[in-house]
Amino acid sequence: MVAKSKTSESYDKLFWFISLSLLSVFLIINIVDCALPKLYIILISAALLGVAGFFYFKTESGCLNYQFVNATIIELKKIVWPDKDDTLKTAGVVLLAIFLMSLIMRLFDLLMKGLVGLMINLF
Repeated sequence: MVAKSKTSESYDKLFWFISLSLLSVFLIINIVDCALPKLYIILISAALLGVAGFFYFKTESGCLNYQFVNATIIELKKIVWPDKDDTLKTAGVVLLAIFLMSLIMRLFDLLMKGLVGLMINLF
């Protein structure tokens, strides 16, 4: 693990404090019924969240989360998604399997209903 300097830790704590303070103001603005028009509340909220996010991504854990999201996006770009024909064929197979299973279950249900009816009539 890399040793952090005192100034780095103090900036990290300061950025965390600023981020949490801005988020607290955001929550207070949205919880308390103030006389501001809704558009102003939305604009102020967006600005507060943007500034809080900026300070959050300056912290060590924010940088790690940013790297994680970037790595996830890179991995998602490597995925080969199926084309329309493959998707339609797969959907057709699934629908056919569902239909056949429901038919089998219906026949089994009728068979069991008949057997139970016979047993009741015998006794």
